[in-house]
Amino acid sequence: MRYIEAILMLSGMIIGVGMFGIPYAFAASGFWLGTVLLVVLTAIAVFLHLLYGVVLHTHGVHRMPGYARIYLGENAAALAWFSALFDGVGSLLAYAILGAVIISYL
Repeated sequence: MRYIEAILMLSGMIIGVGMFGIPYAFAASGFWLGTVLLVVLTAIAVFLHLLYGVVLHTHGVHRMPGYARIYLGENAAALAWFSALFDGVGSLLAYAILGAVIISYL
């Protein structure tokens, strides 16, 4: 069951608001810049998913700051903590903005 939950969580994070945000980003930036950004961000996403393999080989259960502390040191752990905090707030903000835009069209 936890395997299915993990797959669904990753799918929700990957698809999520991007389904609505990518066409807007292309329209705002233009086709070529949008394509370059899409390729670069896809490469970053692939790299991050490869890092999940490293996480699987690490003993113990940790969160992002814990992994950063193990592999990169204390400063990286602090940066990862703040990054996780703002990532959650940013995700909620993206959904709030998207919801407001959709409601404004009703």
